[in-house]
Amino acid sequence: MEPPPRTNVAEWADRFRYLGRGVSPEAGKYHVDRLPYQREPMEAFTNESVGETVLMWGAQLGKTELLLNAIAYHIDENPSPMLVVYPTLDTARKWSTKKLAVMLRETPRLVGKVDEPKGRESNNTILSKDFAGGSIVIAGSNSPASLRQISVRVVVQDEIDTYEASAGAEGDPCLLADARASNFHDAILIKASTPTIKGGSRIEKAYEESDMREWHCPCPKCDAWQVLKWGQVKWPEGKTEDARYHCEHCDEPWTDRQRIKAILRGEWRAQHPERHKRGYRLSGLYRIMGKKRQFTSYLHEFADGFLTAKHNGNEMLKVWVNTFLCETWEEAGETLDSAPLLKRCEKYGGDTVPEGVGLLTAGVDVQHNRLEVEVVGWGKGEESWGIEAAQLFGNTERRDVWDKLDEFLGRRWKHPTGASLKIVTACVDSGDRTKVVYSYVKRRQSRRIFAVKGSNVRGAAPIAKRSLKAAGIMLFSVGTDTIKDSIFERLKLESDGPRFMHFPDGHGYDEEYFDQLTAEEKRTKFVNGFPVHYYRKIRARNEALDLRVYNMAAIEILNPQMDKIMAELYPQEEAEEVSPMKQNKGFVNRWRQ
Repeated sequence: MEPPPRTNVAEWADRFRYLGRGVSPEAGKYHVDRLPYQREPMEAFTNESVGETVLMWGAQLGKTELLLNAIAYHIDENPSPMLVVYPTLDTARKWSTKKLAVMLRETPRLVGKVDEPKGRESNNTILSKDFAGGSIVIAGSNSPASLRQISVRVVVQDEIDTYEASAGAEGDPCLLADARASNFHDAILIKASTPTIKGGSRIEKAYEESDMREWHCPCPKCDAWQVLKWGQVKWPEGKTEDARYHCEHCDEPWTDRQRIKAILRGEWRAQHPERHKRGYRLSGLYRIMGKKRQFTSYLHEFADGFLTAKHNGNEMLKVWVNTFLCETWEEAGETLDSAPLLKRCEKYGGDTVPEGVGLLTAGVDVQHNRLEVEVVGWGKGEESWGIEAAQLFGNTERRDVWDKLDEFLGRRWKHPTGASLKIVTACVDSGDRTKVVYSYVKRRQSRRIFAVKGSNVRGAAPIAKRSLKAAGIMLFSVGTDTIKDSIFERLKLESDGPRFMHFPDGHGYDEEYFDQLTAEEKRTKFVNGFPVHYYRKIRARNEALDLRVYNMAAIEILNPQMDKIMAELYPQEEAEEVSPMKQNKGFVNRWRQ
Protein backbone atom coordinates (compact mmCIF):
# COMPACT_ATOMS: atom_id res chain seq x y z
CA MET A 1 0.00 0.00 0.00
CA GLU A 2 2.98 2.32 0.04
CA PRO A 3 2.91 5.05 -2.62
CA PRO A 4 5.44 4.75 -5.44
CA PRO A 5 8.75 6.57 -4.86
CA ARG A 6 8.63 10.15 -6.10
CA THR A 7 11.03 10.80 -8.99
CA ASN A 8 11.80 13.76 -11.21
CA VAL A 9 11.24 13.96 -14.97
CA ALA A 10 14.80 12.88 -15.86
CA GLU A 11 14.66 9.83 -13.60
CA TRP A 12 11.24 8.82 -14.89
CA ALA A 13 12.36 9.16 -18.52
CA ASP A 14 15.49 7.11 -17.88
CA ARG A 15 13.41 4.26 -16.39
CA PHE A 16 10.28 4.21 -18.53
CA ARG A 17 10.50 6.25 -21.73
CA TYR A 18 10.74 4.67 -25.19
CA LEU A 19 11.32 6.55 -28.46
CA GLY A 20 8.94 5.80 -31.28
CA ARG A 21 9.81 3.96 -34.46
CA GLY A 22 9.79 6.17 -37.56
CA VAL A 23 9.89 9.46 -35.62
CA SER A 24 13.26 9.20 -33.89
CA PRO A 25 16.71 8.43 -35.32
CA GLU A 26 17.32 6.15 -32.33
CA ALA A 27 14.10 4.25 -31.66
CA GLY A 28 13.90 2.18 -28.52
CA LYS A 29 14.81 2.70 -24.86
CA TYR A 30 15.52 6.32 -23.93
CA HIS A 31 18.76 7.02 -22.05
CA VAL A 32 19.28 10.45 -20.50
CA ASP A 33 23.06 10.19 -20.43
CA ARG A 34 23.10 9.64 -24.17
CA LEU A 35 22.76 13.44 -24.33
CA PRO A 36 23.84 14.52 -20.83
CA TYR A 37 22.85 18.16 -21.28
CA GLN A 38 19.20 17.02 -21.22
CA ARG A 39 19.26 15.86 -17.59
CA GLU A 40 19.39 19.14 -15.67
CA PRO A 41 16.62 20.92 -17.62
CA MET A 42 14.30 17.94 -16.97
CA GLU A 43 15.19 18.01 -13.28
CA ALA A 44 14.37 21.74 -13.27
CA PHE A 45 10.84 21.05 -14.56
CA THR A 46 9.79 19.66 -11.18
CA ASN A 47 12.19 21.58 -8.92
CA GLU A 48 10.04 23.50 -6.42
CA SER A 49 12.55 26.37 -6.29
CA VAL A 50 12.31 26.95 -10.06
CA GLY A 51 9.38 29.13 -11.09
CA GLU A 52 9.84 28.74 -14.85
CA THR A 53 12.11 26.87 -17.26
CA VAL A 54 13.22 28.38 -20.59
CA LEU A 55 14.79 26.32 -23.37
CA MET A 56 16.45 28.41 -26.06
CA TRP A 57 17.69 25.47 -28.11
CA GLY A 58 18.86 24.87 -31.63
CA ALA A 59 17.41 22.21 -33.93
CA GLN A 60 18.11 18.45 -33.57
CA LEU A 61 19.16 18.65 -29.94
CA GLY A 62 16.27 16.74 -28.37
CA LYS A 63 14.12 19.67 -27.27
CA THR A 64 10.85 18.02 -28.33
CA GLU A 65 11.69 14.86 -26.39
CA LEU A 66 12.29 16.89 -23.23
CA LEU A 67 8.82 18.42 -23.50
CA LEU A 68 7.26 15.02 -24.18
CA ASN A 69 9.05 13.60 -21.13
CA ALA A 70 7.57 16.36 -18.95
CA ILE A 71 4.08 15.52 -20.23
CA ALA A 72 4.58 11.76 -19.81
CA TYR A 73 5.80 12.23 -16.24
CA HIS A 74 2.65 14.20 -15.35
CA ILE A 75 0.44 11.55 -16.90
CA ASP A 76 2.04 8.65 -15.01
CA GLU A 77 3.84 9.90 -11.91
CA ASN A 78 2.07 13.08 -10.89
CA PRO A 79 -1.27 13.42 -12.74
CA SER A 80 -2.12 17.06 -13.35
CA PRO A 81 -4.20 19.23 -15.68
CA MET A 82 -1.92 20.41 -18.52
CA LEU A 83 -1.97 22.94 -21.36
CA VAL A 84 0.28 22.49 -24.40
CA VAL A 85 0.49 25.43 -26.83
CA TYR A 86 1.84 25.43 -30.38
CA PRO A 87 1.91 28.30 -32.90
CA THR A 88 -1.32 27.32 -34.72
CA LEU A 89 -4.15 24.83 -34.32
CA ASP A 90 -2.79 23.00 -37.35
CA THR A 91 0.69 22.53 -35.82
CA ALA A 92 -0.98 21.58 -32.52
CA ARG A 93 -2.92 18.79 -34.27
CA LYS A 94 0.22 17.54 -36.02
CA TRP A 95 2.14 17.44 -32.74
CA SER A 96 -0.72 15.54 -31.10
CA THR A 97 -0.93 12.88 -33.83
CA LYS A 98 2.75 12.62 -34.83
CA LYS A 99 4.50 13.05 -31.48
CA LEU A 100 2.18 12.66 -28.48
CA ALA A 101 0.19 9.71 -29.87
CA VAL A 102 3.40 7.86 -30.79
CA MET A 103 4.84 8.35 -27.28
CA LEU A 104 1.63 7.10 -25.69
CA ARG A 105 1.68 4.03 -27.96
CA GLU A 106 5.42 3.18 -27.75
CA THR A 107 6.03 3.73 -24.01
CA PRO A 108 4.71 0.67 -22.12
CA ARG A 109 4.27 2.62 -18.90
CA LEU A 110 1.73 4.90 -20.63
CA VAL A 111 -0.18 2.34 -22.69
CA GLY A 112 -3.87 2.43 -21.77
CA LYS A 113 -3.60 5.48 -19.54
CA VAL A 114 -4.91 7.86 -22.22
CA ASP A 115 -7.65 6.59 -24.51
CA GLU A 116 -7.45 6.97 -28.27
CA PRO A 117 -9.77 9.58 -29.83
CA LYS A 118 -13.06 7.80 -30.59
CA GLY A 119 -15.33 10.48 -31.94
CA ARG A 120 -17.10 13.66 -31.04
CA GLU A 121 -18.81 12.25 -27.98
CA SER A 122 -15.62 10.90 -26.46
CA ASN A 123 -13.75 12.89 -23.81
CA ASN A 124 -10.58 12.22 -25.76
CA THR A 125 -10.05 14.04 -29.04
CA ILE A 126 -6.94 15.14 -30.91
CA LEU A 127 -6.84 18.43 -28.97
CA SER A 128 -8.27 17.31 -25.63
CA LYS A 129 -7.39 14.24 -23.60
CA ASP A 130 -8.46 13.02 -20.17
CA PHE A 131 -6.69 10.51 -17.96
CA ALA A 132 -6.93 9.45 -14.33
CA GLY A 133 -6.24 12.52 -12.21
CA GLY A 134 -5.61 14.98 -15.02
CA SER A 135 -6.09 16.14 -18.58
CA ILE A 136 -4.28 17.66 -21.56
CA VAL A 137 -5.60 20.58 -23.59
CA ILE A 138 -3.65 21.20 -26.81
CA ALA A 139 -4.05 24.72 -28.19
CA GLY A 140 -2.88 27.04 -30.93
CA SER A 141 -1.59 30.51 -30.11
CA ASN A 142 -3.91 31.88 -32.82
CA SER A 143 -7.01 30.55 -31.05
CA PRO A 144 -8.04 32.73 -28.10
CA ALA A 145 -10.94 30.40 -27.29
CA SER A 146 -8.55 27.54 -26.55
CA LEU A 147 -6.59 29.71 -24.10
CA ARG A 148 -9.63 30.68 -22.03
CA GLN A 149 -11.80 29.17 -19.32
CA ILE A 150 -9.41 26.45 -18.23
CA SER A 151 -7.28 26.08 -15.13
CA VAL A 152 -4.11 23.99 -15.35
CA ARG A 153 -1.02 23.25 -13.29
CA VAL A 154 1.42 22.55 -16.13
CA VAL A 155 1.85 24.91 -19.11
CA VAL A 156 4.14 23.78 -21.93
CA GLN A 157 4.72 26.26 -24.77
CA ASP A 158 6.82 25.30 -27.79
CA GLU A 159 8.20 27.44 -30.66
CA ILE A 160 6.96 30.60 -28.96
CA ASP A 161 8.88 32.83 -31.38
CA THR A 162 6.42 31.94 -34.12
CA TYR A 163 3.30 32.64 -32.03
CA GLU A 164 0.86 35.28 -33.19
CA ALA A 165 1.52 38.73 -31.75
CA SER A 166 -1.92 38.58 -30.15
CA ALA A 167 -4.45 35.81 -29.61
CA GLY A 168 -7.26 37.52 -31.45
CA ALA A 169 -7.84 40.79 -29.62
CA GLU A 170 -6.94 39.37 -26.21
CA GLY A 171 -3.21 40.02 -26.04
CA ASP A 172 0.04 38.07 -25.92
CA PRO A 173 -0.73 34.32 -26.11
CA CYS A 174 2.28 33.50 -23.87
CA LEU A 175 0.86 35.61 -21.07
CA LEU A 176 -2.64 34.23 -21.63
CA ALA A 177 -1.31 30.68 -21.38
CA ASP A 178 0.70 31.39 -18.21
CA ALA A 179 -2.38 32.96 -16.63
CA ARG A 180 -4.16 29.58 -16.85
CA ALA A 181 -1.84 28.32 -14.08
CA SER A 182 -2.17 31.31 -11.76
CA ASN A 183 -4.36 29.40 -9.26
CA PHE A 184 -1.65 26.77 -8.62
CA HIS A 185 1.07 27.58 -6.08
CA ASP A 186 3.18 24.77 -7.55
CA ALA A 187 2.59 25.65 -11.20
CA ILE A 188 5.11 24.39 -13.77
CA LEU A 189 5.82 26.74 -16.70
CA ILE A 190 7.98 25.60 -19.62
CA LYS A 191 8.82 27.73 -22.65
CA ALA A 192 10.88 26.50 -25.59
CA SER A 193 11.87 27.74 -29.03
CA THR A 194 14.61 28.42 -31.50
CA PRO A 195 15.15 32.21 -31.65
CA THR A 196 14.21 34.48 -34.55
CA ILE A 197 14.70 38.24 -34.98
CA LYS A 198 16.78 40.40 -32.64
CA GLY A 199 14.53 42.59 -30.53
CA GLY A 200 11.41 40.63 -31.50
CA SER A 201 12.32 37.20 -30.11
CA ARG A 202 10.17 36.01 -27.21
CA ILE A 203 12.54 33.20 -26.30
CA GLU A 204 15.56 35.50 -26.24
CA LYS A 205 13.72 37.92 -23.93
CA ALA A 206 12.66 35.06 -21.63
CA TYR A 207 16.20 33.65 -21.61
CA GLU A 208 17.74 37.03 -20.79
CA GLU A 209 15.37 37.29 -17.80
CA SER A 210 16.51 33.87 -16.54
CA ASP A 211 19.72 32.73 -14.84
CA MET A 212 21.15 32.24 -18.38
CA ARG A 213 22.81 28.80 -18.25
CA GLU A 214 25.16 27.51 -20.96
CA TRP A 215 26.89 24.14 -21.38
CA HIS A 216 30.58 24.47 -20.59
CA CYS A 217 33.11 21.89 -21.87
CA PRO A 218 36.73 21.20 -20.80
CA CYS A 219 39.54 21.35 -23.35
CA PRO A 220 41.15 17.91 -23.81
CA LYS A 221 44.61 19.55 -23.67
CA CYS A 222 44.57 22.48 -21.23
CA ASP A 223 41.36 21.48 -19.40
CA ALA A 224 40.06 25.07 -19.63
CA TRP A 225 36.27 25.22 -19.50
CA GLN A 226 34.44 27.08 -22.24
CA VAL A 227 31.17 27.50 -24.14
CA LEU A 228 31.44 26.26 -27.72
CA LYS A 229 31.42 29.17 -30.19
CA TRP A 230 31.20 29.15 -33.98
CA GLY A 231 34.14 31.53 -34.27
CA GLN A 232 36.41 28.75 -32.98
CA VAL A 233 35.54 26.38 -35.84
CA LYS A 234 38.30 26.81 -38.45
CA TRP A 235 39.36 25.14 -41.67
CA PRO A 236 41.79 25.80 -44.55
CA GLU A 237 40.14 27.67 -47.41
CA GLY A 238 38.30 25.25 -49.64
CA LYS A 239 38.91 22.27 -47.32
CA THR A 240 35.94 21.98 -44.99
CA GLU A 241 36.83 18.31 -44.48
CA ASP A 242 39.70 19.56 -42.31
CA ALA A 243 37.44 21.62 -40.04
CA ARG A 244 38.49 21.57 -36.39
CA TYR A 245 37.26 23.22 -33.21
CA HIS A 246 40.04 25.33 -31.65
CA CYS A 247 40.22 25.84 -27.90
CA GLU A 248 39.76 29.54 -27.16
CA HIS A 249 42.48 29.35 -24.49
CA CYS A 250 45.32 27.24 -25.91
CA ASP A 251 44.20 27.07 -29.57
CA GLU A 252 44.40 23.26 -29.53
CA PRO A 253 42.46 21.88 -32.55
CA TRP A 254 39.84 19.30 -31.51
CA THR A 255 38.74 16.42 -33.69
CA ASP A 256 35.07 15.40 -33.68
CA ARG A 257 35.89 12.61 -31.24
CA GLN A 258 37.53 15.10 -28.87
CA ARG A 259 34.64 17.56 -29.23
CA ILE A 260 32.09 14.86 -28.37
CA LYS A 261 34.20 13.70 -25.42
CA ALA A 262 34.38 17.28 -24.14
CA ILE A 263 30.59 17.65 -24.50
CA LEU A 264 29.97 14.45 -22.54
CA ARG A 265 32.15 15.80 -19.70
CA GLY A 266 30.38 19.18 -19.73
CA GLU A 267 28.12 20.89 -17.21
CA TRP A 268 25.60 23.73 -17.03
CA ARG A 269 26.84 27.00 -15.53
CA ALA A 270 24.64 30.01 -14.79
CA GLN A 271 25.56 33.61 -15.50
CA HIS A 272 22.98 34.84 -12.94
CA PRO A 273 22.61 32.10 -10.29
CA GLU A 274 20.60 34.42 -8.04
CA ARG A 275 17.58 34.33 -10.37
CA HIS A 276 14.77 31.80 -9.83
CA LYS A 277 13.84 31.42 -13.50
CA ARG A 278 15.97 28.75 -15.17
CA GLY A 279 17.21 29.38 -18.71
CA TYR A 280 19.16 26.95 -20.91
CA ARG A 281 20.76 27.87 -24.25
CA LEU A 282 22.29 25.24 -26.53
CA SER A 283 23.60 25.58 -30.10
CA GLY A 284 24.07 23.03 -32.87
CA LEU A 285 27.75 22.73 -32.02
CA TYR A 286 26.66 20.34 -29.27
CA ARG A 287 25.12 17.80 -31.65
CA ILE A 288 26.37 14.27 -31.09
CA MET A 289 26.17 11.65 -33.83
CA GLY A 290 23.52 8.99 -33.40
CA LYS A 291 24.25 5.28 -33.44
CA LYS A 292 22.90 4.93 -36.98
CA ARG A 293 24.34 8.30 -38.02
CA GLN A 294 20.95 9.60 -39.15
CA PHE A 295 21.54 13.26 -38.37
CA THR A 296 24.38 15.75 -38.95
CA SER A 297 27.03 15.95 -36.24
CA TYR A 298 30.45 16.25 -37.90
CA LEU A 299 32.38 19.52 -37.91
CA HIS A 300 32.94 19.38 -41.66
CA GLU A 301 29.17 19.02 -42.15
CA PHE A 302 28.62 22.05 -39.91
CA ALA A 303 31.07 24.00 -42.09
CA ASP A 304 29.38 22.87 -45.31
CA GLY A 305 26.00 23.88 -43.89
CA PHE A 306 27.31 27.34 -43.07
CA LEU A 307 28.84 27.88 -46.53
CA THR A 308 25.66 26.69 -48.26
CA ALA A 309 23.54 29.08 -46.21
CA LYS A 310 25.96 31.95 -46.77
CA HIS A 311 26.08 31.47 -50.54
CA ASN A 312 22.28 31.30 -50.86
CA GLY A 313 21.50 34.72 -49.44
CA ASN A 314 20.36 36.29 -46.21
CA GLU A 315 17.15 34.29 -45.85
CA MET A 316 18.98 30.95 -45.70
CA LEU A 317 21.73 32.40 -43.54
CA LYS A 318 19.08 33.70 -41.16
CA VAL A 319 17.62 30.20 -40.80
CA TRP A 320 21.08 28.80 -40.11
CA VAL A 321 21.82 31.44 -37.47
CA ASN A 322 18.46 30.81 -35.77
CA THR A 323 18.32 27.02 -35.89
CA PHE A 324 21.99 26.01 -35.72
CA LEU A 325 23.77 28.78 -33.82
CA CYS A 326 20.65 29.38 -31.71
CA GLU A 327 21.15 33.12 -32.01
CA THR A 328 18.77 35.87 -33.02
CA TRP A 329 19.18 37.38 -36.47
CA GLU A 330 19.93 41.08 -36.59
CA GLU A 331 19.21 42.74 -39.90
CA ALA A 332 21.96 45.03 -41.16
CA GLY A 333 20.80 48.59 -40.60
CA GLU A 334 20.63 51.25 -43.30
CA THR A 335 22.89 54.10 -42.28
CA LEU A 336 24.03 57.41 -43.71
CA ASP A 337 27.63 58.64 -43.68
CA SER A 338 28.02 62.09 -42.13
CA ALA A 339 31.34 62.91 -43.87
CA PRO A 340 29.95 63.49 -47.42
CA LEU A 341 27.21 65.74 -46.01
CA LEU A 342 29.80 67.87 -44.20
CA LYS A 343 31.93 68.14 -47.36
CA ARG A 344 29.07 69.40 -49.49
CA CYS A 345 28.34 72.42 -47.25
CA GLU A 346 27.90 75.61 -49.30
CA LYS A 347 29.06 79.20 -48.87
CA TYR A 348 25.96 81.06 -47.75
CA GLY A 349 24.45 82.21 -44.49
CA GLY A 350 24.59 85.01 -42.02
CA ASP A 351 21.71 87.51 -42.09
CA THR A 352 20.87 86.78 -45.74
CA VAL A 353 19.11 83.67 -46.99
CA PRO A 354 19.76 82.02 -50.39
CA GLU A 355 17.67 83.26 -53.30
CA GLY A 356 15.71 79.99 -53.56
CA VAL A 357 14.20 80.45 -50.07
CA GLY A 358 10.59 81.64 -49.90
CA LEU A 359 9.75 81.13 -46.20
CA LEU A 360 11.34 80.07 -42.90
CA THR A 361 10.36 77.52 -40.25
CA ALA A 362 11.96 76.51 -36.95
CA GLY A 363 12.19 73.36 -34.86
CA VAL A 364 12.86 73.41 -31.11
CA ASP A 365 14.12 70.44 -29.09
CA VAL A 366 13.79 70.75 -25.31
CA GLN A 367 16.55 69.41 -23.05
CA HIS A 368 16.87 69.92 -19.28
CA ASN A 369 19.71 72.45 -19.56
CA ARG A 370 19.15 73.98 -23.02
CA LEU A 371 16.94 74.52 -26.01
CA GLU A 372 18.22 73.29 -29.38
CA VAL A 373 16.89 75.34 -32.31
CA GLU A 374 17.22 75.01 -36.07
CA VAL A 375 15.90 77.42 -38.71
CA VAL A 376 15.24 76.01 -42.19
CA GLY A 377 14.43 77.88 -45.40
CA TRP A 378 12.01 76.36 -47.91
CA GLY A 379 11.65 76.79 -51.66
CA LYS A 380 9.80 75.19 -54.56
CA GLY A 381 9.33 71.43 -54.45
CA GLU A 382 10.31 71.46 -50.75
CA GLU A 383 13.92 72.14 -51.62
CA SER A 384 15.38 73.24 -48.28
CA TRP A 385 18.30 75.23 -46.92
CA GLY A 386 19.64 74.96 -43.39
CA ILE A 387 19.89 78.56 -42.13
CA GLU A 388 21.12 78.32 -38.55
CA ALA A 389 21.48 75.71 -35.80
CA ALA A 390 21.79 77.18 -32.32
CA GLN A 391 21.83 76.22 -28.65
CA LEU A 392 20.16 78.39 -26.00
CA PHE A 393 21.54 77.37 -22.62
CA GLY A 394 19.61 77.61 -19.38
CA ASN A 395 17.40 75.59 -17.03
CA THR A 396 14.30 74.92 -19.13
CA GLU A 397 12.11 74.97 -16.01
CA ARG A 398 12.87 78.70 -15.72
CA ARG A 399 11.65 81.58 -17.82
CA ASP A 400 15.06 83.00 -18.80
CA VAL A 401 15.84 80.51 -21.54
CA TRP A 402 12.32 80.76 -22.98
CA ASP A 403 12.76 84.53 -23.24
CA LYS A 404 15.89 83.82 -25.29
CA LEU A 405 13.80 81.58 -27.53
CA ASP A 406 11.25 84.35 -28.01
CA GLU A 407 14.01 86.69 -29.09
CA PHE A 408 15.48 84.10 -31.46
CA LEU A 409 12.15 83.25 -33.10
CA GLY A 410 11.46 86.95 -33.58
CA ARG A 411 14.56 87.50 -35.76
CA ARG A 412 14.39 88.47 -39.44
CA TRP A 413 16.61 87.47 -42.34
CA LYS A 414 17.26 89.43 -45.50
CA HIS A 415 16.30 88.01 -48.88
CA PRO A 416 18.43 88.77 -51.99
CA THR A 417 15.40 90.57 -53.47
CA GLY A 418 15.38 93.04 -50.57
CA ALA A 419 12.46 91.41 -48.81
CA SER A 420 12.59 90.62 -45.10
CA LEU A 421 11.67 87.11 -43.98
CA LYS A 422 10.72 85.93 -40.54
CA ILE A 423 9.99 82.51 -39.07
CA VAL A 424 6.39 81.79 -39.98
CA THR A 425 5.92 78.56 -38.01
CA ALA A 426 7.83 76.88 -35.19
CA CYS A 427 7.30 73.39 -33.74
CA VAL A 428 8.35 72.85 -30.12
CA ASP A 429 8.79 69.28 -28.86
CA SER A 430 6.60 68.63 -25.82
CA GLY A 431 7.96 65.17 -24.95
CA ASP A 432 10.05 66.72 -22.16
CA ARG A 433 9.04 69.58 -19.85
CA THR A 434 5.50 69.05 -21.15
CA LYS A 435 3.71 71.50 -18.87
CA VAL A 436 6.32 74.20 -19.48
CA VAL A 437 6.02 73.78 -23.26
CA TYR A 438 2.21 73.90 -23.14
CA SER A 439 2.37 77.08 -21.10
CA TYR A 440 4.85 78.65 -23.56
CA VAL A 441 2.93 77.89 -26.75
CA LYS A 442 -0.51 78.70 -25.33
CA ARG A 443 0.01 82.47 -25.67
CA ARG A 444 1.93 82.19 -28.95
CA GLN A 445 -0.27 80.01 -31.14
CA SER A 446 -1.38 83.13 -33.02
CA ARG A 447 2.27 83.37 -34.14
CA ARG A 448 2.04 79.75 -35.34
CA ILE A 449 4.25 78.43 -32.54
CA PHE A 450 2.87 74.97 -31.85
CA ALA A 451 3.54 72.07 -29.48
CA VAL A 452 4.31 68.74 -31.15
CA LYS A 453 4.76 65.22 -29.86
CA GLY A 454 6.23 62.22 -31.67
CA SER A 455 3.98 59.27 -32.45
CA ASN A 456 5.38 55.78 -31.93
CA VAL A 457 2.88 54.27 -34.38
CA ARG A 458 4.67 52.94 -37.44
CA GLY A 459 3.15 54.35 -40.63
CA ALA A 460 1.43 57.23 -38.84
CA ALA A 461 0.63 60.30 -40.93
CA PRO A 462 3.31 63.03 -40.84
CA ILE A 463 0.94 65.32 -38.96
CA ALA A 464 -2.26 64.75 -36.97
CA LYS A 465 -3.97 67.51 -35.02
CA ARG A 466 -5.88 67.27 -31.77
CA SER A 467 -7.15 69.82 -29.30
CA LEU A 468 -6.17 69.69 -25.63
CA LYS A 469 -9.02 71.54 -23.97
CA ALA A 470 -7.55 71.30 -20.48
CA ALA A 471 -4.29 72.89 -21.59
CA GLY A 472 -6.00 75.27 -24.00
CA ILE A 473 -3.69 74.42 -26.90
CA MET A 474 -3.59 72.63 -30.22
CA LEU A 475 -1.18 69.67 -30.10
CA PHE A 476 0.20 68.18 -33.30
CA SER A 477 1.16 64.50 -33.34
CA VAL A 478 4.19 63.89 -35.56
CA GLY A 479 4.63 60.63 -37.49
CA THR A 480 8.31 60.50 -36.57
CA ASP A 481 9.30 57.38 -38.49
CA THR A 482 7.35 58.49 -41.57
CA ILE A 483 9.19 61.83 -41.64
CA LYS A 484 12.55 60.15 -40.95
CA ASP A 485 11.93 57.93 -43.99
CA SER A 486 11.57 61.10 -46.07
CA ILE A 487 14.68 62.72 -44.54
CA PHE A 488 16.76 59.59 -45.27
CA GLU A 489 15.69 59.63 -48.91
CA ARG A 490 16.32 63.38 -49.28
CA LEU A 491 19.80 63.16 -47.80
CA LYS A 492 20.68 60.62 -50.49
CA LEU A 493 19.95 63.11 -53.30
CA GLU A 494 23.09 64.45 -54.93
CA SER A 495 21.89 67.40 -57.06
CA ASP A 496 19.93 70.61 -56.51
CA GLY A 497 16.22 70.60 -57.09
CA PRO A 498 12.99 69.45 -55.42
CA ARG A 499 13.48 67.90 -51.96
CA PHE A 500 17.24 68.46 -52.01
CA MET A 501 18.69 69.53 -48.64
CA HIS A 502 21.35 72.30 -48.62
CA PHE A 503 23.59 73.09 -45.66
CA PRO A 504 25.77 76.16 -45.01
CA ASP A 505 29.44 76.19 -44.11
CA GLY A 506 29.26 77.21 -40.45
CA HIS A 507 26.35 78.75 -38.53
CA GLY A 508 26.10 75.66 -36.32
CA TYR A 509 26.49 73.12 -39.14
CA ASP A 510 29.69 71.49 -37.96
CA GLU A 511 30.90 67.90 -37.69
CA GLU A 512 28.89 67.33 -34.51
CA TYR A 513 25.70 68.49 -36.25
CA PHE A 514 26.07 65.97 -39.09
CA ASP A 515 26.99 63.20 -36.65
CA GLN A 516 23.69 63.89 -34.89
CA LEU A 517 21.78 64.13 -38.18
CA THR A 518 22.96 60.61 -39.09
CA ALA A 519 22.79 59.25 -35.53
CA GLU A 520 20.11 56.65 -36.29
CA GLU A 521 19.98 53.64 -38.56
CA LYS A 522 16.97 52.18 -40.29
CA ARG A 523 16.35 48.57 -39.31
CA THR A 524 13.83 45.86 -40.15
CA LYS A 525 12.04 43.44 -37.87
CA PHE A 526 9.33 40.93 -38.68
CA VAL A 527 5.92 41.08 -37.00
CA ASN A 528 3.53 38.24 -37.86
CA GLY A 529 5.76 37.44 -40.82
CA PHE A 530 5.69 40.96 -42.26
CA PRO A 531 8.70 43.32 -42.37
CA VAL A 532 8.40 46.43 -40.22
CA HIS A 533 10.97 49.23 -40.41
CA TYR A 534 12.10 51.16 -37.36
CA TYR A 535 14.92 53.51 -36.34
CA ARG A 536 17.59 52.81 -33.73
CA LYS A 537 20.14 55.22 -32.30
CA ILE A 538 23.75 54.37 -33.08
CA ARG A 539 25.16 57.49 -31.44
CA ALA A 540 24.46 59.06 -28.08
CA ARG A 541 23.02 62.33 -29.44
CA ASN A 542 20.46 62.78 -32.22
CA GLU A 543 19.07 66.28 -31.59
CA ALA A 544 19.91 67.47 -35.11
CA LEU A 545 17.75 64.73 -36.64
CA ASP A 546 14.89 65.57 -34.27
CA LEU A 547 15.14 69.26 -35.20
CA ARG A 548 14.89 68.46 -38.89
CA VAL A 549 11.84 66.27 -38.14
CA TYR A 550 10.16 69.22 -36.40
CA ASN A 551 10.94 71.51 -39.34
CA MET A 552 9.45 68.96 -41.72
CA ALA A 553 6.40 68.85 -39.45
CA ALA A 554 6.17 72.66 -39.62
CA ILE A 555 6.08 72.70 -43.42
CA GLU A 556 3.42 69.94 -43.33
CA ILE A 557 1.30 72.08 -40.99
CA LEU A 558 1.68 75.14 -43.25
CA ASN A 559 1.18 73.35 -46.57
CA PRO A 560 2.10 76.65 -48.32
CA GLN A 561 1.55 77.52 -51.98
CA MET A 562 5.23 78.02 -52.75
CA ASP A 563 4.68 78.94 -56.41
CA LYS A 564 2.64 81.97 -55.38
CA ILE A 565 5.10 82.97 -52.67
CA MET A 566 8.08 82.79 -55.04
CA ALA A 567 6.12 84.66 -57.72
CA GLU A 568 5.75 87.71 -55.49
CA LEU A 569 9.41 87.59 -54.48
CA TYR A 570 10.41 87.53 -58.18
CA PRO A 571 7.58 89.35 -59.97
CA GLN A 572 9.57 90.04 -63.18
CA GLU A 573 10.87 86.45 -63.58
CA GLU A 574 7.41 85.05 -62.84
CA ALA A 575 5.52 87.55 -64.94
CA GLU A 576 2.91 85.03 -65.97
CA GLU A 577 2.04 84.42 -62.35
CA VAL A 578 2.00 88.05 -61.24
CA SER A 579 -1.49 88.84 -62.56
CA PRO A 580 -3.29 86.16 -60.55
CA MET A 581 -1.14 87.05 -57.55
CA LYS A 582 -2.59 90.55 -57.44
CA GLN A 583 -5.87 88.94 -56.55
CA ASN A 584 -4.20 87.02 -53.73
CA LYS A 585 -1.77 89.64 -52.44
CA GLY A 586 -3.03 89.33 -48.87
CA PHE A 587 -2.24 85.61 -48.91
CA VAL A 588 1.36 86.09 -50.00
CA ASN A 589 2.03 88.95 -47.63
CA ARG A 590 1.32 86.63 -44.70
CA TRP A 591 4.52 84.69 -45.46
CA ARG A 592 6.66 87.78 -46.07
CA GLN A 593 5.49 89.74 -43.05
